[in-house]
Amino acid sequence: MLVSDSVPSRLIRVPGTLGLLQGELEPIVGLGKAQMEVVLVKSAAETETIRDEGTFQRACTEVRETLVLMVRPKAALPGKKPTANYVLGFSMRHKLKVLNLDDDSVGFWESKNISWTGRVCVMSTDKLIFTGGNRTPRAAMAYDLATCRETQLQDMSQGRMWHGLCSLEGTVFAVGGRESQSGIPTSTAEVLKSTTWQGLPDLSCPRESLTLIANSGAVYAFGGFDGSQRLTTIEKYAGKAWETLLCELPSPRQMLGALFLDDHTVLVLGGQEGKYEQSEVYEIDLEAGMSVEAAPLPRGDFFTGRQVVKRGEEVWAFGRQTYVRRGSMWEVHTS
Repeated sequence: MLVSDSVPSRLIRVPGTLGLLQGELEPIVGLGKAQMEVVLVKSAAETETIRDEGTFQRACTEVRETLVLMVRPKAALPGKKPTANYVLGFSMRHKLKVLNLDDDSVGFWESKNISWTGRVCVMSTDKLIFTGGNRTPRAAMAYDLATCRETQLQDMSQGRMWHGLCSLEGTVFAVGGRESQSGIPTSTAEVLKSTTWQGLPDLSCPRESLTLIANSGAVYAFGGFDGSQRLTTIEKYAGKAWETLLCELPSPRQMLGALFLDDHTVLVLGGQEGKYEQSEVYEIDLEAGMSVEAAPLPRGDFFTGRQVVKRGEEVWAFGRQTYVRRGSMWEVHTS
């Protein structure tokens, strides 16, 4: 018998191996393999987690009549601390890879409602928000990593693809982008507060393929494409209107990586200029208006969303490849 929070209990045929069992359970409970935990229910007060093939085979041998199994998401296990520390990136057109930086576990959000032309961010502990894309440019979806359930949200007022998306204190910002494949970039912006989208002041110029990140109570828009050229400008929103900073990027870029090292110093790396991905890395002091070139990436690459993060004293960047900066030098992470 199968017991799950997401579906009614039902009888299933127990396959000969744990791998086959997990494959049979996936379409029943809607969990990816990396999200699934199979537990042998021995009594109301006693359970045993089935972690490997040997444990599964022993359970099948010892239980002569009915094997009672409970399936639950790993993120909901007792003793597992809630987290919002994820890196997000599409592994396929409609399949999002979710890397938990706290324990290096990997999960997946697979749905026809999401695509690489839209944008995704972490809204809060164990909750993701996806917006836009070429299939349904106004749509917004929420995904609960603890229950592996997808929920449709109120549509945005503006269709968006290749836009900026980030979260600040539980409020989601959707900025720029374009309405459709053949459309022109937009300067509009809006926020998701609770369950409702509300308009924000426009950016100073249209931007698509921008990098949008939050830091110290403000949201920053870096670079992008305005329909005719790539941009060097940086804009900041701190609650009233977008402010174009005097400090600019050293060169025009779209889809660059960005990480705040402190309240006013930002690390920017890679991105596209012309038809090519770049490898240059800079540390920019947004208050002093000064930039210092740092050691470059091993190769040119681009980034979308929250894909550059600090892990202890190291900086990790997740593009086409994964890069680690230890000290002042970058290397490709291969494991």
